[in-house]
Amino acid sequence: MITRYFAYSVYIIFFMTSISAYSMHRAIKFAGCCTLPIVGIIDAYDRYQTLQIPADGKPVQGAVKKWSKPIMKECGVEKIPFQYGDNMGWCTVQDKMVRAAPNTIDTLSRIFAKKPQDRTAAENKEVATNAALAKHELFHVIHKDTMNQVYADFWIPATVQAVSSITRYSLATVYKMQTPKTASQHIAMSCLTIAGLHCKLIASDRSKIIYARHLETQADEFACKHSNRQELEAFAQDFKQHEQTILNSRKYRAIKHDPSLVKWTFFFSNDPHPYSGDRAAMVEKYLKD
Repeated sequence: MITRYFAYSVYIIFFMTSISAYSMHRAIKFAGCCTLPIVGIIDAYDRYQTLQIPADGKPVQGAVKKWSKPIMKECGVEKIPFQYGDNMGWCTVQDKMVRAAPNTIDTLSRIFAKKPQDRTAAENKEVATNAALAKHELFHVIHKDTMNQVYADFWIPATVQAVSSITRYSLATVYKMQTPKTASQHIAMSCLTIAGLHCKLIASDRSKIIYARHLETQADEFACKHSNRQELEAFAQDFKQHEQTILNSRKYRAIKHDPSLVKWTFFFSNDPHPYSGDRAAMVEKYLKD
């Protein structure tokens, strides 16, 4: 976002210093209408390229592979590969497979090497947590959520621009606004167009994050609907632990005693996931049903 603002500022200064006020206003007005769709196309293309990256993970084997089969069956699928690779946690790859971190697979393999009656409560909780997380990721693969975000990267900016253009045209028609005639009027309108462009960029970016959080919420609900009580309890506890990590971070430490302020601060963050406290509360609702 900051890089975009800098780029726009430089190119606006160029217009203001090199051409007449009339030509400047026409150019900026044209740029204001075209920028969001162009940015949307670029963002969509960049995300689409991630779907073309070769899957360099390794397929899970042995007990972990055997464990994954009933998880897929519970979710109504059979042939979604489980992998492990160079990532921090559970994720999806190419909208075709589910991948876990190597240390997660190592932990599960070590647990499955024991007989069920010999496993500790903490180990059973670890297995239950990973089962719920795997079901969450399976939802993303089933519904092709990376591709859904590719589409959203284009249609959200295009929609914001369309709404802006329609609103501007409607207001100009209703209030019979006249075309600027003097240089000062052209400059004033150009400044308003620039400010409006920044507002549209912010609205577009926030809408993308809200959409991403919506997809994550759907995946959480899917995991809850296909999990047993032990998995739900572990899922909720995992979110609560993550919430404490957030609250103890530098950004939230000073305001962690004010839940509403924490949630508003998190809402305006760039995290594509919902607030962990809300996710835990949603899981607990399923526990009560």
